[in-house]
Amino acid sequence: MGVGLGYALGAKLALRDRPMFALIGDGAFHYNPVPSCLGVADEYRPPIHIVVFNHQRNLSMGTSLLKYFPGGSAKSTGVHYGGPIAPSPDYQFYAKAHGGYGARVTRPSDIKPAIEEALRYDGEGNIGHRRRFERFQSALKAVSGVSHAAFHYAA
Repeated sequence: MGVGLGYALGAKLALRDRPMFALIGDGAFHYNPVPSCLGVADEYRPPIHIVVFNHQRNLSMGTSLLKYFPGGSAKSTGVHYGGPIAPSPDYQFYAKAHGGYGARVTRPSDIKPAIEEALRYDGEGNIGHRRRFERFQSALKAVSGVSHAAFHYAA
């Protein structure tokens, strides 16, 4: 947990010509380095699309408490500290704050139009963005170890 956005950026670098989607729950989203990843996406424009499933819970926290402490207070009280995410932020504004497209979808019928709009918003055809993306790839290739491991993992 907490690495999905970084993996999405690495996968996009490995698979440049494919759309890249990170499907992530709101709990895992909060464990990611969101400002750093969105800052990279804003600065260098490797177009990734992030879909946050907002169920206002860190499900991993609740299930882990019950698994590792079956006789603990979470079981007896039903209170899972670190589980609920409240108040829930409006996640579309994370993208907008970093120059991206953000949409809040509340009905299944709105999913396809929102994804189509996100795909149109890529900006890959913009020469300035393309140059920044290529500069980002060059910078990552120059870094040792970790970046190369991300390329292998994504491929």
